[in-house]
Amino acid sequence: MFGKARITILLAIGFGLLASTAIYRYLLRYDDMVEAREIMTAPVVVAARDVPFATELVAADLALSSWPVELAPKEHFAAVDSVLGRVNKSPLVAGEPVLESRLAPFGADRGLAMLIPAGFRAMTVPVNVQSGVSGFVLPGSRVDVLVSIRAESHRDPVAKMILQNVRVLAVDQQMEDQDGRPITSRAITLEVEPEEAEKLGLASTEGTLLLALRNAADSDTKGTAGATFAKLLGSEKPPARKVVVVQAPPPPPPKGVEVEVIRGGRRTAEKLDE
Repeated sequence: MFGKARITILLAIGFGLLASTAIYRYLLRYDDMVEAREIMTAPVVVAARDVPFATELVAADLALSSWPVELAPKEHFAAVDSVLGRVNKSPLVAGEPVLESRLAPFGADRGLAMLIPAGFRAMTVPVNVQSGVSGFVLPGSRVDVLVSIRAESHRDPVAKMILQNVRVLAVDQQMEDQDGRPITSRAITLEVEPEEAEKLGLASTEGTLLLALRNAADSDTKGTAGATFAKLLGSEKPPARKVVVVQAPPPPPPKGVEVEVIRGGRRTAEKLDE
């Protein structure tokens, strides 16, 4: 029994060595295959160093690299000159290919304005440590916005979710994620549509705004009915039943009784009321 197990282990080791040797030989030949043009390559502009967000790219920020044609990104640039003067919409890491989708259009304003998609608005609302999810809302996060209205300005205290799956553009004046570290903030800038901006403006003046952090992969937007004290304490009465009174139709008018009257040998028919 132990002899068979030993043979199995030796065979596994042997096959592993053969596979690793084949991979190693292929990697040794890779550069030779590139030089011999057995693998077609294409020039790709990459970042020569780490480039912060909203930087106007200069020659020192860029380099040209050869990539296999099948691996070259679709939106890559083939010449450094075609990228000079462009502004990056997100940080670039050294060696990362520079893509058209990561750059602002020519002539675009630097800063927050270039992050706003067409048809949307950037709106800043005040928050505190508690309503800002203890500082864990970062640029690029997705949040739901709730408003809590007290009884002084409303007939009954109520909390209602007014916006869902909203992207955070900036926290205070920071537009970049600080390596996932919490940011203690006093203001959050959100990406909203014009109608959503109206809701947000009214809610920020009539109540207290609260943020609920959500998973970036969760795009579900279920409607909610809101919460009140009665619902919170489970004492809300069911709606009263509406009683419908059905009146009977009026009785039909009485029909006359027809009788036969004989007067002096003459017969006549006359109707009498019942």
